[in-house]
Amino acid sequence: MTDRGSSYTSNKTDQSADEKVRQRFSSGNYVVSIPGMLKFLIIVVFLVSGIIFVSSSRCPNTPDWDQILFPVVTFTITFIWLMLYAAFLLAIAKKNLNVWASVDVGLSALAAILVVVTCILTITNCSGGLTIHFIPAPIALVGAILLAANAAATYIMWKYQKVPAPERPEFINRMARRFTIEA
Repeated sequence: MTDRGSSYTSNKTDQSADEKVRQRFSSGNYVVSIPGMLKFLIIVVFLVSGIIFVSSSRCPNTPDWDQILFPVVTFTITFIWLMLYAAFLLAIAKKNLNVWASVDVGLSALAAILVVVTCILTITNCSGGLTIHFIPAPIALVGAILLAANAAATYIMWKYQKVPAPERPEFINRMARRFTIEA
């Protein structure tokens, strides 16, 4: 009979922990959370970087694929993170939170690596260009750092649970009362 009660308590604790995690990812809390703010910054940074790249003149002596790769990567990341932000904001992700959070963390890490590679290719292929040609890639590198921070922040928000401090045994409480100096 004791086993049944302990498993019921454990199950009840698991449910309350899941509910706390769901509460952290609720739409009202998500907007002001660190992952929510990072997602918003990621969208803005990659949108600005892509617009600057597209609106500037073509860097001389670059291959044709280089002119297509950077905007495709930046605008695709902007679109994907806009959809992820909307999914968390509209509580669509709340139903399958484990799936959405793991997709978010995995895509953030993968996109950060892709952005770094794309920026390196863009910077090295543009030699002798104007200053405006070198601005979008460093902005996108800042976005890659934000992506990595988003992966870490989402993972921590998803997995972190406060562990209650263990209770002190009664004999330690008695000893503490004996040696406490009252003013």
